[in-house]
Amino acid sequence: MWFLQYLLACLSLAGPLSSAFALKFAAFQNSKDADAEEERPSGILDRRRYFMDYMPDRDLVACACARCGTSALVRTIYKELLGEPGLGNATSAVDTGADLRDLWHPNWKGRWRVILDSRRQEKIMHKAYSYALVRDPIERLISSWKAKLRCKGDDESAAAAAERRAYVKEVRDLQGIESNETCMDLETFSQALFDIHQHGDESFLNPYFMPQNLACFWKYPPSRWSKVVDITHVEGFSHLLRAISKSPGAAPGVPKQGNGNPVMVTPRALEQLRVVTNLEYALLRDYLAPSRVQSDSLF
Repeated sequence: MWFLQYLLACLSLAGPLSSAFALKFAAFQNSKDADAEEERPSGILDRRRYFMDYMPDRDLVACACARCGTSALVRTIYKELLGEPGLGNATSAVDTGADLRDLWHPNWKGRWRVILDSRRQEKIMHKAYSYALVRDPIERLISSWKAKLRCKGDDESAAAAAERRAYVKEVRDLQGIESNETCMDLETFSQALFDIHQHGDESFLNPYFMPQNLACFWKYPPSRWSKVVDITHVEGFSHLLRAISKSPGAAPGVPKQGNGNPVMVTPRALEQLRVVTNLEYALLRDYLAPSRVQSDSLF
């Protein structure tokens, strides 16, 4: 089967090799041995391959999309099991989440495994406690745009500007447009996402922009998870802590995700965002709070 896919990929090289196709072909080359277990996943651009993160000693599967409270989730698990980051039994000081999001950071003491074998994943999902954080899809995309693509002022650091240019280039490459832009307005971003989804390339998007149905739920729908929590829910992490701790204390709520400076959401941008998030809403409607994003209003 993979040879047929390889042949089809080679045939499409007859024309100029676009940057987007180069990205997809690199992902294909790295995906042939996907059914395996790794201590750390190798670099690959089809982000669906990264599922699943599993902690054997607590029989825990945990997942959260980018801009869905990931830092708070891993910090809560770490603090419950290993103590306050940077104190006591931690091997080195870490900040408020950036290092802890790397589940192979020394502070985790080898607790996590990446399980890539489909048969092992099925066995684990059948018996383990599985916990996922979700967020209103359109709110999340606007939040990700503000954090990674929105034009900023002249006082921005050179490093931050370079990072934003890299995000813009990645989006434009997948869209199939050559560009030297350093940032994007919201309508430009929504149009780019619309085009990428029309091409069927949404699984190659950066995790900040990739649909939630292709992240935590690309193999197992929400109904297969022990607990799926909207980040706005007052319950926070209480259910998670009850599952992984013998005597959990008061559970922290999920910190509110900052929306940054408000932006006017135009009817065109909102309609395009609704189209690209349609499958997410269909999958998650029973778990999400009502969306706060309205047409011709600030968010």
